[in-house]
Amino acid sequence: MKAVVEFAFIHMNVHKLSAAHNTDNPASGRIMGKAGMKQEGVIRHMIRNAKDQYKDCAVYGLLREEYLLQRGGNV
Repeated sequence: MKAVVEFAFIHMNVHKLSAAHNTDNPASGRIMGKAGMKQEGVIRHMIRNAKDQYKDCAVYGLLREEYLLQRGGNV
């Protein structure tokens, strides 16, 4: 995940990265957090699973300027 974030911001000059995970899977959120992403909110009933149940998803984001500051670089 960290390699993808670095590639996007350093090599592709992306402004913002966003990702989401099912709230039933908090381990995915921890991975996003370790990559520097911040939770921006929860979208209720975003996905439907194989049992026809609707699930909430946590949405994370990271701005290029935040990433550069986290690395100790200039914005």
